[in-house]
Amino acid sequence: MEKDSNSIIFISNQSEKGIMLMGMSGNELSLDENINIGNTVSTTVRHYDGKGGGPTDFGQGLISKKGVTSADVIQHIRINYFKIKEK
Repeated sequence: MEKDSNSIIFISNQSEKGIMLMGMSGNELSLDENINIGNTVSTTVRHYDGKGGGPTDFGQGLISKKGVTSADVIQHIRINYFKIKEK
């Protein structure tokens, strides 16, 4: 599989410890579009009282707060950072 320098991906996994969030982007996209994945992950997990962060092209964090789902977290990213709303 070839790496695409213009891609963004967020992965959310719910476990017994809470929700693990990981985000990655291609280096060119981060520089060209002024996108900081580490900051996006950090502010997202802090919104739910979690901890995390990372550099411009990568971030990871953990949300231990009860009652939050992976779908909640991804929807928060979609609306607040990419302005994507469900139809």
